[in-house]
Amino acid sequence: MKKFLVLMLVFAMASSANATLTASLTGDNTEGAGSMALNITPSEDHQTDPYMVIAYTGSASATDALGAKAPADSSYQGTLAGLGVTGMGTGNVYAMTSLDVPVQTDSYEAGVWIDLDYTGAVEGDVFTAYLTADGASYTVLDSITIIPEPITIAILGLGGLFLRRRK
Repeated sequence: MKKFLVLMLVFAMASSANATLTASLTGDNTEGAGSMALNITPSEDHQTDPYMVIAYTGSASATDALGAKAPADSSYQGTLAGLGVTGMGTGNVYAMTSLDVPVQTDSYEAGVWIDLDYTGAVEGDVFTAYLTADGASYTVLDSITIIPEPITIAILGLGGLFLRRRK
């Protein structure tokens, strides 16, 4: 319970820092293979950090690509490891605005900004979306944790019932 409260406090602080910008990773978060989308919903034109990061930890391998609402001048910048970012797992970095245009003139439009396909994800793997201006400090947009596929949970539940019945 204590960990949950700390996690909620962290998310509340992150969301208050970006009060006019919300984001969610939605899609299939069961073990195996699936896809997710990073959806951004600004409550108004929101000018923000120019770089977006999709990072993942665990055994999964993932590919991500710019989504339907990312501006045409957005671009792939490289992997976290290739850019020298450590401690965040594996992932890709995107420039969400043209680097020759000041950030203050750009805004985030509602919709899917990044599409993510993953394979080999197991329970406990975590996918996280971040914003950053300089690569040194990051704002968490959303995080999603892989859960066991439903059939696994059902089998474990049935096993528990049989064990209970034997006593």
